This record gives sequence, structure tokens and C-alpha cells, in this order.
Amino acid sequence: MATSSPHSNQNQDPDDSGPFGIREKATTLWLCAAVDAGDLKPEIEAVARYFGGNRYSADSETKERISAAIYQACRIASPMMTLAINPIKPPVLERTLKLPGGLISPLPNCAGDLSVRYLAAAIGTLGKELEMECRHLAAQHHIYHSTLLDAVGTAMLEAMDTVIRDRIDTESHPLGLCSRVRFAPGLNGYPMDHQKTLFEMVDGFSIDVRMNADFVMEPVKTISFFTLLGRPDGESPHPDKCRLCRLMHCQFRKRPSAGPDAGMQQDVIR
Repeated sequence: MATSSPHSNQNQDPDDSGPFGIREKATTLWLCAAVDAGDLKPEIEAVARYFGGNRYSADSETKERISAAIYQACRIASPMMTLAINPIKPPVLERTLKLPGGLISPLPNCAGDLSVRYLAAAIGTLGKELEMECRHLAAQHHIYHSTLLDAVGTAMLEAMDTVIRDRIDTESHPLGLCSRVRFAPGLNGYPMDHQKTLFEMVDGFSIDVRMNADFVMEPVKTISFFTLLGRPDGESPHPDKCRLCRLMHCQFRKRPSAGPDAGMQQDVIR
């Protein structure tokens, strides 16, 4: 469960009532929320994949250690998220989104629908405590424990992504929209320096997240992304990230499984 503090600009015409509980012409809807670490509790199999790769099979003893590390990480982490939803100024020309306040965000190649009206930006973090504990364990030469706890944190960030996009869907539901195309600075060819635009849209400082000169976020266990809001089209609004990733031979890519995405996963894992 997340508790939040929503904010929005109030200097609009009172008759311009719009979705998200704000004005149609509002510069942004912004919220900051604490996330229950229990909502990010990962499956043992997910942690094992980040710990040893997608071909790793944990034995019963390792599974017990993973379970203990999950419990420890959920006690240490202090998850927070913040997001902003901005209206897009029409028209969309040359695959460039114009946002209130003069912000400009180029569309990635994966974004085919140019009729979208809103762009969301989000940051989620586990806080600095888990990262500090991993460093402390490594300094004490407890490398196995440090690596295992780090893998738990990575799996928790994967769950954080889902929690944030579910919240975006909740906020965009009054429009009859949901999160569609997700893209992030530094992934799949989308330039890393667009992290600057993301931080101009959403307040990372509100959850104690900083960005260094190379556009890398601190604490390390932090994610950021954009998502376009569009009409539901019958497909999963949250397609599996491994299905969309171009890193064909990533050792952490999910293995093929029975289901609608199995064929696509088989294609990308070869």
C-alpha cells in the first residue's frame, strides 16, 4: 500500500476542469508516495535469476538463504516513488513531444502512436540503506551475502516498476487511458541525457534521489522511466520488459515459458 501527497498547479480557469482531479490545462499532476516494502517482495526465482543468471537453478539451501535475504531487504529498504503526468501540446511533429513549461521530449522509435495526449514520468527508489548494507557486507568480505542482498534489491526494483505503472493507470483511468509504451533514458538506444528532461518533469529530490553529471541516479537502487498514456487496445498494458529489451544475450533475461509471449521470448533469447 502506498500513501501519497498529490500536487497540481492551481492557476487555471475554474471552468477548465479535467481528469486526474486537476485542471485540463494544468502544467502537471505530481505525487510523491511511500511504498510498502511488502508490496515489492520478490519471488525466490526472480532473485535467483539476478543472483546467478537465467540458467541458474537454486538448490534448497540456497533458496533458504534467498528467503532470508528477501526478509532482510524488506526490513532495510525504504521504498519511495514520485511521478508526474503532463498533457502533451498538439500537434506531435517530427516525433517530438511539447510539454507545458517549454519542456521537449523526443519520442523513441518504439512509440508508434502519435495521437497520445499525456506523458508520464516516474522515479522509484529503494533508498540508500540497502545499498549501504551491501557495501558494508562487501567491506567485511561477506561477498556472497552482499551479492545475494544486491540481487534481492534488483528484483524489488522490477516489482517497483509494476507498482508505479499500476499507480499511473489508476490516475489515468478517469480519461479512459492506461500506460502504453514505456521507455527510459539509457535503454534501447534512448539517449541517457534525456534523464535531465525526466528530472525536470518529476521531482527526484522529493524522494532523496539525485542525478550526477553523467545522468546516473543515486542511490543506485533507483529506476526512472517515461510512459505514454493511450487507449487500451486489448494487449497487455505492461508487456514484459525482457520481451522489449534489445539485449539479446543478457544473462538475466527471463527464460521462455508457456504462454502468449513464449514465442517472442524464444526469439530473443537465442
